[in-house]
Amino acid sequence: MVLPRRTKVLETLSSPYDRLFRLSSSILGDKCKHLISSGFSFGDSHINETLVSPKIDSGAISFFNFCQDEPMTLSASRTRPNVWHFCKDKTVNGGREIEASYDTWKFGEFVKLF
Repeated sequence: MVLPRRTKVLETLSSPYDRLFRLSSSILGDKCKHLISSGFSFGDSHINETLVSPKIDSGAISFFNFCQDEPMTLSASRTRPNVWHFCKDKTVNGGREIEASYDTWKFGEFVKLF
């Protein structure tokens, strides 16, 4: 966990996070073909641009995002068929929005799916 402070970006580029990013990047799309997220806002562009978006855009992973609101930071990927957002008021897949109501963006509700 990286604490929300001004030095957060620099901290994620240093140990141990730099190694975790390299390891995650090598596994995503290779050994791991699916990424599931619950409640994460994807507000950190340095993470999105280096780890998440390239894997989504290349089609290397299927991305399932359970979120309160659709993350606008990933809007360039919203039309991809391998991207699903399950938001509090809609589902988005392949750029198509379907009105729906979900509370699975709350982690406590998300784990009930399993």
